[in-house]
This record gives sequence, C-alpha cells and structure tokens, in this order.
Amino acid sequence: MMTKSKTFTFLAALFLICFIFSHASPLPNEAVSVTLKKLDGKFTFTQIKDLSVKAEAVINKGIGDNDSHKYFVQILKLKKSFANLKIIPKPPGIVPWEKTLVTF
Repeated sequence: MMTKSKTFTFLAALFLICFIFSHASPLPNEAVSVTLKKLDGKFTFTQIKDLSVKAEAVINKGIGDNDSHKYFVQILKLKKSFANLKIIPKPPGIVPWEKTLVTF
C-alpha cells in the first residue's frame, strides 16, 4: 500500500505523462509559422491529415530576379529550389504561394 505522499507523486507524474503525450503529435488544422523579417515574409505550415501539410508563403522583398532556380527553401537538410516547389518570383517578392505537401 502506498503512502499519501507517494500516491500524490505517482498521480502527478501520471498526469504529466498523459498531458505531454497528448500534445506530442500535431492535430489536424494545427499551424506553425516562420516570420522572415529581412524579407518581410512568412511561411505557414498547417497539419491537414496525418501525412499531409499545407504550406503557404508570402515574401514581399529581397527577391531581385525572376529566375526561380536561383532561390531555395531549406528546412534542416531538405533543400528545394523555388522552381521545384513552383514558387513564382515577382520582384521584389513572390506571388503568394500555397501547396499541400505529403510527409513521410
């Protein structure tokens, strides 16, 4: 039989474990944004389904050329050109962009 202090500690630990693991996985329609101050831009990623993420981007300055092969988006080790992602440069920024990405 557990003492009152051990019972409380056990229940508090159990509550924290349940609380942490209930928030560990993104829920549908949960979003995260990245603000790019120097480019006056923003990337937003919204979880749509278990394996789908909607990405949206706006960049208002810092783009000087129409060639989409000259610009890249890099997240950790994944690096894709604007051309690969079908982002259209329109100096001084980009045409507002939206795409559904499948994650693995």
